[in-house]
This record gives sequence, C-alpha cells and structure tokens, in this order.
Amino acid sequence: MKPRSQSSLSNLEFPWKRLVGVVLIAAPSSLVGCSSDGGGDGTGGSSSAGTGGQGGSASGATGGSGASGGLGGSGATGGSGATGGSGATGGSGATGGSAGNQTGGAGGATGGSGGGSGTGGTAGVGGSNAGAGGTGGAAGSAGAAGSAGAAGTGGSSGGTGGSAGTGGAAGTGGASGCSVGANPPLNLALAATATSNSTYSGYSPSKVNDGDTSSALGGTNSWSNENGGLPAWVQLDFGSAKRFGEVVIFTTQGYEIADYEVQYYDGSVWKTLAAVTANTETVIYSTFEAVTAQLVRVYATKGPTNQPAFARINELQVFDNQALDATVTASSTEQLYSVDKAHDGSRSVVLGYQNSWSSGPVTPAWLEFDFGACHEFSRVELFTSENYPLRDYDLEFWNGSAWQAFETVTGNTELHNTYDFPTIATEKVRVYGKSGPNHQPNYLRVNELEIF
Repeated sequence: MKPRSQSSLSNLEFPWKRLVGVVLIAAPSSLVGCSSDGGGDGTGGSSSAGTGGQGGSASGATGGSGASGGLGGSGATGGSGATGGSGATGGSGATGGSAGNQTGGAGGATGGSGGGSGTGGTAGVGGSNAGAGGTGGAAGSAGAAGSAGAAGTGGSSGGTGGSAGTGGAAGTGGASGCSVGANPPLNLALAATATSNSTYSGYSPSKVNDGDTSSALGGTNSWSNENGGLPAWVQLDFGSAKRFGEVVIFTTQGYEIADYEVQYYDGSVWKTLAAVTANTETVIYSTFEAVTAQLVRVYATKGPTNQPAFARINELQVFDNQALDATVTASSTEQLYSVDKAHDGSRSVVLGYQNSWSSGPVTPAWLEFDFGACHEFSRVELFTSENYPLRDYDLEFWNGSAWQAFETVTGNTELHNTYDFPTIATEKVRVYGKSGPNHQPNYLRVNELEIF
C-alpha cells in the first residue's frame, strides 16, 4: 500500500480536494474445484471346454485409461467345443473404465481436481494376466491446486495383478490471485538511471530509486546537494520515452524539501509538471495530465527552514495513469457525449461533449473502467463539468462477485476531487452516479477519471 498525502499542483491549477467517503475493501475469495473417481474394473470372459476337448485359454482384460469412465462390459462366454474337438477359446475380459475426468476449470474459477485413475480390468476366467490399471485424469487448468487422482486398483485374481493407475496431476492456481501485492503498479523509477548536477559526499543520487522509502536522515537513505548548491536537481533517465502521470517524492523526516518543481524534458526544454512551495510533508504526491518523456527531474530551490541550502530526497516513484488504457462503457450515453472523453488524458472541466461523458436523462447511471486484468491502485482523481458537478455518487470496484463501494459522496459541489485509500486489487472500477447538479439532476457528467 502506497502512503498518501496531498499537495498542490502546478501553479495551483488543480488544487487537491478533501477526501470524501468511506473505504471498503474486499478481496475475492477462491473457488474450490472437485475430483472424480477412476473407471471401474473390466469383467473377464469365461469359457467351457468341449466334451473331450482341451480347456479354452482366456486373455486378461486390458485396464481402462483415464478417470471417471463407466464400468467395463462383461467378457463374452466361450463357445462349447464340438465332440472330440478342441475347446472354444475363452472370451476376452472387457476393456476397463472409459476416458478420464475432464480438464480442470479455467482461471477465474478454482481449477478442478485431477481425475481419479481407472481401475484395472478383472482377469478373464481361466485367462492369463489381468489388465493394467487405468491412467489418471489430465491436470486441471487454472484455479487452486486440484487433488491428485487416486491410484487405479490392480487386476483381480486369475492372473497377474494389473499395475496401479497414475494419479491425476494437480491443477494450477487461477483468477483468485487478484489480491493486493500480487500485481502492484509499475514504478518506472526503479529501472531508471539517476544522476544529479550536485551531490554531497556520501549522498549518492542512486539512493532516490533504490526501492527504499525510508524517511531516515543520512546518506544511507537519501541524495542531497553539495553545500550551498541550490538550486540543484536530481534526474531519472528511463532510457526511452515512457508515459506517466504521477510522481511521488519521499523526503527526509525533519528536513523536508520546501520549494521545488517536478519537470520533464520535452526534447528541447524542461517543462514544469508541478510546482510546490513551503512544503512540510515527508511524502508528497504530484499528479498531472500524463506526459510521455525519457527524462523527469526534481528541481529544488529551497530546503527546510533549519537547513535551507540543502535539499534531500530519499526516494522517487513514477507511475502511469491506469485509466488511460482501460476499456470504458456506460449504462447510458447522451448523444455526442462519448465515454472516450472520460479517459482521454485531458483534465479540462469545460462544459460540453468535447470534454466529457454524460449519461442519458436517467438515474442512477454508471461509467465503468475495465482493465482486462488484475490491477492495484490507491488513488482516484475525478473531474466533472463546471456549473454541472456530479453531486451524489459512489466509487466502486468489482470484488469478484459484486460491486463494492470504496467511496460514497453526497452533496458534492467541487469540479476536481482526489480520493486516497488503502490499496485495492481488482479488474474493474466504476463511477455509480445517483444525482447530477440541482438544476439538472438526471444528467451525470464525468470529464475525466484518473487511477493510480
């Protein structure tokens, strides 16, 4: 779970709003697969000798393959030998159980147990060897591990016992793996190269992307500029252009960086994504309209009041806006107000179909974001239309069987709201709107949703 606090955005263009709502979290539970037994024994054939003839010899039945087959048919009775002739050959034992259990369920449900083994065929009367035991069922796919199939029973008396069937293979884990910690969002900073224009001895820039978010003081945990070196910067180079919409800065407890800008390089000049002054927070979150760039940096101009000439950064994290790649659908859509506008990367709150989605004239209505796979997030930024803010709504996630609210909002009048909460793992998120503004309550407008 990423710790959260709020800060102002660039030039206070989009100030953070107060968190509203209640956090509810649930993780989908696993389904449990089932197993089935192997096929039954084949029954051996019998024979009767003709008068004066030799006794018929019978072959043992062959064991069934695979689990859960039906019982084998009975062997045919040998014909009677003619007088003085040779006895008829004894009937062969019937083939054992039929094919094995079906393959375990696919991911999403827990995988089925491996099929039980077929039972070895019973030896024919007077015959030689009994049939071999059936083979275990195929392994279940996706889901929790299936139980191993039971071994087949050896052939019965009358010949040599059949060999035991092989147990079914265990099923593999499946969709129940959508849980917190299993699919964390990609932190682009970890694979980047960190450099700086000024470094205090022992305070390496490599500390800002070593994965350690400790806020402890000292060169073991942070980068700092050399004495009297402000302004100074520390930079991340991704090696190639990457898209991102959030930078998280971890500073040193008691020595928090006060004034700085988050900047990216557009190929010719450095541009500001967020500007912060008089900061006192140890962890600062800056979100912005997503950009694609190879270089991002923190440009520091002032350290803490007790040491203003030194800027310290313990860790940087860089994340993309997960809503941008989601598939978006709605329960209803007003003409021209496309769902695509709700995740086109624009934070504009201007009224109109060029900037927002709107429901048809009916409430409640919903706007759904489907990631197509398990994603984790702990922050949502919601933008609505000027003079027509979304008033009453829930933010919900799919818990595997039902929609569950993690924020409930009533009486909203703000155009931009930020919601932080403990990390949620899910495949789908939606805005469930109940009422628009007082002067147009049956129309619900969302200009942009960002998910981090």
